[in-house]
Amino acid sequence: MLGRLDHPGIAKIYESGTQTDTDDAQPYFAMELIQGSWLLDHREQHERRSRGRVAPMALVCDAIEHAHQKRAIHHDLEPSNIMVIESGHPQVLDVGVACAGDINLQATLRTSTGRIVGAAPHMSPEQINSDVHAPDVRSDVYSLGVVLYKMLSGQRPCELDGRTEFEVARVVRQDQPTRLGILRLGLRG
Repeated sequence: MLGRLDHPGIAKIYESGTQTDTDDAQPYFAMELIQGSWLLDHREQHERRSRGRVAPMALVCDAIEHAHQKRAIHHDLEPSNIMVIESGHPQVLDVGVACAGDINLQATLRTSTGRIVGAAPHMSPEQINSDVHAPDVRSDVYSLGVVLYKMLSGQRPCELDGRTEFEVARVVRQDQPTRLGILRLGLRG
């Protein structure tokens, strides 16, 4: 499934398989080497104005739309999964928790210990709720919104540092984020 994702904004997967030469078989992906800067580092180094910060995100959205058209849901979109190469184009990485939209999500959203896979601060309420049937392409769109919020404001919509897993889930489900226009006057309206 990941091999079908042929888009200039998605790191290519060359091979996948399972390493079986040890007692504990481990799945692996061999993917394209991407050299550049992380999305938020690129923002700090190059883009001072809001319009310049939105442009790379539009390209990321195009890449994720391509994945969705191929029935792939990323499930772990966050700034540390997006690099910007020298040309200024972003590349979406870490497709290891991506899954096909038509398979059972139970196996891909939870580890063997039952923990949720992905970065909780960027998850949609449905995804963080552990409802394995609820997350779909809209969960990725929600996560893209969280990344864009951070690109524009420099912070997450909700402060989650130092909170337990249950507190994080409650905040993501119930708390309203601070409006961007309050954080940065240039973003009002």
